[in-house]
Amino acid sequence: MQDRQAWIRHGQELRRPLLVNPDLADEGHVVVVGAGLSGLAAAYRLREARPDVRVTVLERSDRAGGVIRTWRKDGWVGEFAVNASRPHPAVWRLIDDLSLMPSWQPSRAEARHRWILTEGRRHRLGLSTMLKVGPGRMLRGVRTARQGGRSMAEAIPVPWLADAMTHGIVNAPAAEVDADLLMPTLARYGAGPPMNRRALARAVRSTYRGWTPRRGQMGSLEQGMEGLVEALIDALNHDGMVDVQFNVDVPSPEAAAEHAGLSLASVLWAAPRAEDEAGLELTVVVVGYTHADAAAVPIGYGTLCPDPTSPVSGILHESDVHHGARAPPGHRLFRVMVPHARWDGEEDSLRQAVKAMLCPAEPVLFEVLGTRRVPHVRPGHMRRVAEHAAPWSWIGWSATGVAITHVVSEAERLADLMRQRPAQ
Repeated sequence: MQDRQAWIRHGQELRRPLLVNPDLADEGHVVVVGAGLSGLAAAYRLREARPDVRVTVLERSDRAGGVIRTWRKDGWVGEFAVNASRPHPAVWRLIDDLSLMPSWQPSRAEARHRWILTEGRRHRLGLSTMLKVGPGRMLRGVRTARQGGRSMAEAIPVPWLADAMTHGIVNAPAAEVDADLLMPTLARYGAGPPMNRRALARAVRSTYRGWTPRRGQMGSLEQGMEGLVEALIDALNHDGMVDVQFNVDVPSPEAAAEHAGLSLASVLWAAPRAEDEAGLELTVVVVGYTHADAAAVPIGYGTLCPDPTSPVSGILHESDVHHGARAPPGHRLFRVMVPHARWDGEEDSLRQAVKAMLCPAEPVLFEVLGTRRVPHVRPGHMRRVAEHAAPWSWIGWSATGVAITHVVSEAERLADLMRQRPAQ
């Protein structure tokens, strides 16, 4: 069990295993594979904790950030993937340490609601949803989840609700998603805190920097989340002990060690692995309307659609959520998530689905941002990765987390481990 102060710093994120070989702290040179948020945050925190350690970051593409990418066009600002962070003090600390706090804004209070669209009916997520489902039914699901290695469909035994929740995070049916990974607190995965949940929440709440999020609020950068990646790259590029290399494709930890001329224990893997199951494909589209045309669409965070007959699994209300302008004056911007498993690939079918879910008017903007893969985290995923015993270390979205809070907290935990070993 971690000590009390560690739980206050990281909250329930400490339930997730840290798949880092303690011998990494004895290495004078660490090679980080992957320049997504996981790898960049790890490199930044590692250098902060151990100024004596050299760091090489290897990225197979020609850009940093992985799935974090901000799209801008003629006053429209949208995100390819991550558009905000739910509250966690590790994220707030990173934002503050990178001097980004002046542009780190709380989400708009008006956009706190989320909806689920199923069988033609729109349900607002909240306590009333649980009451509709039935407390006894939900309790049985919780008890099942706590047996470990179960699916989200078993943890939330209401198909439309479970599928909506998982499609909103990893765009997969609930029966194919690990409950331990998505909801470790509910499933009681890993060691528990040395205090009750409410006391821990109060203690964590006192550690936020800049501003303390209210219930339901998130944080985002005024001009897009890509600013976080840019700040990390800038900090690493100004560090003479860090070398970031692009267009370097190393297919395995062994290949990374050989490329860098280092031992396998020096490798910190922060990228998808070749042997992992191929992730689910997802196309991301941004759609814009005038205020008048979209007047019937309620202000909120977004709508999830678990209906497998619809090509759209979710719509995020980008311009509703953020304080910074995400659309030209008099307009609203929406981001549409389209899993390939539910789409015929035709733009017309997608346009028809958007009209049915949003409004019948023709949008003034309809643009495909691209396609990305979402990690496939089947039931038992967390149990399997926790068995990792190789000499190389493993972090990031393909390992133990699927959200920005997971990987940023993990980078701090890595740094804490590095601090435990004095400089050689």
